[in-house]
Amino acid sequence: MAIVGAIISTLSKSPQTRTGAGLSASFAFRNLAIMRCHRQYTMARVNPSGVEFTVPTLVLSNWKEKSLEAIRSEPALRACQLSDDGAVIALLMTFAPPGCSSLEIFQRGASLRRRWTRDGHVKDQEASDYFIHPKVKDLLLDETRVGDALKSYQSTQFCLGSHAAFADQFRLKLPADVKLFWSYTAMVLTCGAIPWKSLTPVKIDYYALNRCLHHTVTGFTGNVDQLPDHVRLEIASSLVEASRLPYPELRLKWPSPAPLLSEPSDELLGSASPGSPVPAKHTLDHSLSDRAGKRAKSRTNKSTWNEARGPYEERGEKARDTSYHEIWYCKHCDSTKKPNSITTNLSRARKHLRDFHGIRVIEHVERSDLKKQQHGTITDLFGRQEERQASRDLTEEKYLANAINIPAFEEALARLLAVRNIAHTFIEYPEFHAVILSCNYMARDVLLRSRRAVPKLLKKTFAQHKQGLVKKLHNSLSSMVHFTIDMWTSSEQKAAYQAIVVHFVDAETRGVAQALLSLREFKGSHNGKLQAKAFLEVVEEYDLRGKVGYFTMDNHDANDAMLDDIAKEIDGLDPVARRLRCSGHIMNLIVQAFLFRSKAKKIQDDEREGIDEAIYNDFKAEIGRALPRDNDTRWNSWFRLIDVAIENRAKFMDWIQENHAKIEKDALDHNDWNELGDIHAFLQVFHQISVRQGRENTLDEVLSHMDFLHHHFTRTKNRAFSGPRFYARFHVAWLKFEKYYQLTEQAPVYVTGILLHPALRKSYLSEQWKRNPAWVSNAVKAVRKIWSTDYKSYQLPDEQQEKEQELDEFDRWRQKVYSTASEVKDEFDRFIYGSQRGYPALHIAQARSQLKRLQGDYEAAHKVLNTHSQESDVEPTAPSAIRNFADGLIAIQRCLNCLQRDEISTAIESLRAWVPGPTPMAAAVMFQSILLHAKCLRFRGQFLESQTQLTKLRKVEDKNPDLDFEEYRRDWAYESAASLIEQVFPEEEAKQRLLKAEHRLHEELNRMKSKRITYPKDVPLRLLLAECFFAQEKYAKAEEICHNLTCELKFDRLHRQIILAKINHAKLLATTSADCLVPDECRSLRDKALAHWMEAGRLITSTSQNEGHSSLVVYLSLMNLFSYCEDNASQEARKSTGRSIERAQLGQSDQGVKYWIPGLMSWKKKLSLAEPLIDQRSKL
Repeated sequence: MAIVGAIISTLSKSPQTRTGAGLSASFAFRNLAIMRCHRQYTMARVNPSGVEFTVPTLVLSNWKEKSLEAIRSEPALRACQLSDDGAVIALLMTFAPPGCSSLEIFQRGASLRRRWTRDGHVKDQEASDYFIHPKVKDLLLDETRVGDALKSYQSTQFCLGSHAAFADQFRLKLPADVKLFWSYTAMVLTCGAIPWKSLTPVKIDYYALNRCLHHTVTGFTGNVDQLPDHVRLEIASSLVEASRLPYPELRLKWPSPAPLLSEPSDELLGSASPGSPVPAKHTLDHSLSDRAGKRAKSRTNKSTWNEARGPYEERGEKARDTSYHEIWYCKHCDSTKKPNSITTNLSRARKHLRDFHGIRVIEHVERSDLKKQQHGTITDLFGRQEERQASRDLTEEKYLANAINIPAFEEALARLLAVRNIAHTFIEYPEFHAVILSCNYMARDVLLRSRRAVPKLLKKTFAQHKQGLVKKLHNSLSSMVHFTIDMWTSSEQKAAYQAIVVHFVDAETRGVAQALLSLREFKGSHNGKLQAKAFLEVVEEYDLRGKVGYFTMDNHDANDAMLDDIAKEIDGLDPVARRLRCSGHIMNLIVQAFLFRSKAKKIQDDEREGIDEAIYNDFKAEIGRALPRDNDTRWNSWFRLIDVAIENRAKFMDWIQENHAKIEKDALDHNDWNELGDIHAFLQVFHQISVRQGRENTLDEVLSHMDFLHHHFTRTKNRAFSGPRFYARFHVAWLKFEKYYQLTEQAPVYVTGILLHPALRKSYLSEQWKRNPAWVSNAVKAVRKIWSTDYKSYQLPDEQQEKEQELDEFDRWRQKVYSTASEVKDEFDRFIYGSQRGYPALHIAQARSQLKRLQGDYEAAHKVLNTHSQESDVEPTAPSAIRNFADGLIAIQRCLNCLQRDEISTAIESLRAWVPGPTPMAAAVMFQSILLHAKCLRFRGQFLESQTQLTKLRKVEDKNPDLDFEEYRRDWAYESAASLIEQVFPEEEAKQRLLKAEHRLHEELNRMKSKRITYPKDVPLRLLLAECFFAQEKYAKAEEICHNLTCELKFDRLHRQIILAKINHAKLLATTSADCLVPDECRSLRDKALAHWMEAGRLITSTSQNEGHSSLVVYLSLMNLFSYCEDNASQEARKSTGRSIERAQLGQSDQGVKYWIPGLMSWKKKLSLAEPLIDQRSKL
């Protein structure tokens, strides 16, 4: 072998002997595996027209022994791996200009081949026999076999031989059929006119191909790295995924040329005459084992194969199945066959070993050679691996790796995703990775690679922060923590959400802090008892039972019931005294009562019925602006509306005078303007107070605001009203105000805020409530009770006690005498009766800072103030809880998805929140993502949501008129129709939905026909149309569609068989229910249904991707078919069919069942109709 190889190497150095040497080597080593037809080439130098270029010589040696049917059914061709026919088509199409027919392509290829081989000293006749092989000719001229692929080339004006068209198509998405015939041969022939630096025959590898691409892409000079990303992506996917060639390892330098046949093999392939310049026609005999051995890859899963035995030939067992898959035979099983004891699926083999023999096999699969080669190829093609390796600094990499703070990175990433409400797919964006790696290229291992890792990261970060928050709450400077609770109801989701916010004094910052503890969903009822249960769970979760303080809530009755239930579980909690009311909510109720009384909204709706849009537009143009829009939930919008009207009164009056005839019924007269002026003056005070309320609003201001409003009501009452309507409004508002003004007496903490304010104290109450002195005495008495119970026994800090111990005997005697002489001996009384001089009307936070500078006699009061100032800082308007609903349902679902819901819900919500950039490619990606989202929703049974997503596709298309979404329209139509067919409820609309789906499918099929897009791309739509007809009980039309279809894909054939089986089965049920029974017709229908069901079962068992659940559909139907004499079996069949439908809707079954949901739905209905006919089945 070595001697022959040396001789060939020597001969190959001469251009005159190069071709002969290469072909001689082919016959000398024809027994070597390296003679694989579409992966071996010899480079023969020819010189037509004085131009130097190379021509690959394709060696086709096994066409004689193979039939056309064998070529058509090659598994390699169906798996997008180039076989002989693909290589020939690619070779001949290389030389054909755009628009050529298949015959012209063949004739031109044969002519060029004869001319080239003649220049290469190869006989014309032999070249003609070689290329004009009858089987090759038949294959190329048979429109049913390769015509669709050739037409696709012609329609896109894409030809590998045309460099300009080649370059243009590279920048677009390659069609599927182009990828199918994409070959190593075509790539090399595309660059056939390029002079080679080396004339020695070499193996063309991807390094050489990289050099060829520099000349292939029109106008491009430089490295492939400079090509656009989508161009490089398509080149890589075509080379790596379609060609399936043995890729070379990365090389830092261009290797020295090596002979083509330098790596002989020991596999014998046959004999041939050594002197023949072309391969013999009858020499190679490729058996099934040779065919299967073409990949020549080592066996994986060795541990599983160690538990297998060889096939028993005497039993007729084979080593491989018809698809060339090696069969695994369990060596532990005897002649009795058990499930999966004979299989080609190693996962099932391991399951068999575990279930029946107690053997647990764990495979440690390393990275395959093909994966390594692909990685090396892509790196070689795109990256600058050589420069990176040459300039690699290990010390620098070490320091950069050590500089990465992984916990800090995870914390920052979690905050970014949660705070900014970013989709989880963000971590998969290449741009995000580029930003991180541009700062530190050693951070590659830190980056999360999948969005599925985000919920775990958020949960981990949440747990860490939760521990810190629990610690802060326990170490707070106050004895109690306080809560703001609000409930928000979603009209779309028909669910309610409860937000619980805690307020406390942080021991580190000594400032008031707040935190959201819970955001829980209530499905259905959310009464006070359920809300109390949820709150108590939060209290137990954070261990706050002994620190529960005051509650700020709105005025809903359910909140009173909630506090009553909480008080039953927490000792010492007074549900009335601890309940604070949202002052903003109270203000809104008072003003709503003033504006609308009881019939406001009905009147408003009646008035809006007569609005003329043209008059409104004319009004807006004349005035120069539109009136502020009113709002049902916020009264301030009405105040702003009236304010704008009064401000522009002159313009209003002029416009009304000009258009009085048009708006005579709605025109404002002088009395109306006077009433608006009175309403504006009355509401202006409320507006001023609402502006002052917010995050810094405290309890002392709540009571002072109420006192000011009481003053405002009294002053307005003494004024002359503009009319009786205003008086009625005023009276209703006064009653509402009086109700809540009286309720403040139930919570003494409101008065505490006044008494402990250095600028207010008891003097404020005496002045404001002098009309009723009993209010003052009762209020002070209630606050003194709180003081005596909780704070009077408070001990001064240790530091102050140490100062007392340092006093001498005289100082202690003087302190005792002075305190005895004082009229007020209680610290609380001393503070509230103290002087207000030097204390302006400060905010409570400013007052607290000044109190820190007081002397020791105020120390106890400072403690009380420090505690109740938290109660003051409990936001009376509850904006912190309401603010948690600002982002609506998205923020809530993001929180729940990350911590509570399953992965598929998280994936769907991520697709929903993903909004790509405005680039054309981003629009295409967005279109695909919405389509995928709609499909996911359909699989889960959320048909209305799926249809909503599909309507968004129209908007994406309208926003991108320059983009062509042609390749997605078929899937779009399929999803639209499937969603309509599968939707079951409401049943009364089923007929309308099915007709709409039928129209949608017909519309898309007609469009495809006009575009000359027919078989096999229209097969899924036609099968779905048959399902639609079956659901409408149009059996003849459904059966006609199925009989006229020729399905190539196994799944389509399976779908077709199931539809036909259901049609005959349904006819059988209908026949048995008829008055006049026809036994012969029944038996015929039964036999047909049985034949189709059995064929469907055979297809299911031969599907390698099936997990076993899809066969449930067939077996249940067979059970029903055989159960005409067995009532129990029929009932069990219907129940099992219903269970399979539920599993399919929940996504718990495999792909097959999920695709058959429409058939299952209609089939369940047919089976249910058979129930009252059990008695008649015996007649059959």
